[in-house]
Amino acid sequence: MNFDYKKYLGPDWKPTKEKPSSICTNHQSWLDIFVHMSRQAPCHVAKEATKRIPAVGYIAAAVGCLFVDRGKGGG
Repeated sequence: MNFDYKKYLGPDWKPTKEKPSSICTNHQSWLDIFVHMSRQAPCHVAKEATKRIPAVGYIAAAVGCLFVDRGKGGG
């Protein structure tokens, strides 16, 4: 199954076979996020409300986090 990530990564994005295109994991604490980041440079996905958390929102945006609107009542 192929997905077109150009909507999120820009019109010049092209898939490569160098690394997995997506790795989905759940985390139990903030420490897990740092462990993932030490292994590779991932793009994290977080709920839109994360942007409003002091310091965390700024850091998440700075590392290229993809913010997702979870819909009415999900934020």
